[in-house]
Amino acid sequence: MGQGGGDFARRSGKWLQSRHSYSMQSRTPDGDGDVLIRWIASTEPGHCELFAGSMVVLARAAGVPARLVTGFKGGVWNETSGNISVKNSDAHAWAEVWEEGLGAWLRVDATPGAQLTPPGELESHNIDATFQMERDSGWSARMDGLRIFWYRQIVSFDQTSQLELMRETKDKMRTAMGAVREAVEKKLRLIAAWVREPWDFSRVAGIALLVGTVAGGIVLWKRFGSVWWLAWRSQRAASHRHDPVRREASRWLARLERAQGGNGEWVPGTASSRAQVTTARQALLRLRYGAREGWPEPGAVFRLARQARRAMRREA
Repeated sequence: MGQGGGDFARRSGKWLQSRHSYSMQSRTPDGDGDVLIRWIASTEPGHCELFAGSMVVLARAAGVPARLVTGFKGGVWNETSGNISVKNSDAHAWAEVWEEGLGAWLRVDATPGAQLTPPGELESHNIDATFQMERDSGWSARMDGLRIFWYRQIVSFDQTSQLELMRETKDKMRTAMGAVREAVEKKLRLIAAWVREPWDFSRVAGIALLVGTVAGGIVLWKRFGSVWWLAWRSQRAASHRHDPVRREASRWLARLERAQGGNGEWVPGTASSRAQVTTARQALLRLRYGAREGWPEPGAVFRLARQARRAMRREA
């Protein structure tokens, strides 16, 4: 820092702090003349405006350009809403003096407890101040975030805000649809390139193996997996009304009745098919209405019902 305003600010600031302490309850001595001059000449405590105003008066009396600045000192970065929160208690006053060596205004705060001339403030003016201040992510920050959202999105939601929201939504949807379309086109190009490649025995065998595996998995699931799933769910059922095995038995009873024409009478057929239907119905009725302890094996019952329905359809 060069000679001039900065040096004078440090000396005069220390002189003010040696004579006056900080207090929100300030008293100006009685007498004639300017109130601020009377306070400077006294040893009464004072608030930030008195210290800042005194610094400007002393600097200008010494021929150093100076000005008074009021605003807020401090603040908290609200990590919930992404904004800086300042309170009335953060209100402050300070001075700025002209530093000839730097060709710029230098911030000066003579209030006791503050730093007179922050070092390197001009050299670091491009640093993001939000990374240097206190951060708040607690419940107070969340409540402030809700209030900010309310005022921004509800109270101040005028026609301009509506149009802006519609425009942003439209742009985001266009971007998302473009990304989806690009991804689909890329997959289709890869599939087309794969199809155009020479088809040899290994490719055909691989596809056949894949198709066979999928088909076999479907058949095994329909034959065994669904029954296992019903049995597992039945063990976890809280009541008979919601028991999945009982519901499945009810569905199979309805299927057999529809296969008979819906009137409950036997369709013409062999004694063997009629016996299959009778056996399947009795087993299904036990699953539907009987006690769980006396159940036959559900998977075997459902397979028997399936076979009986096929036999009825063949002989219908």
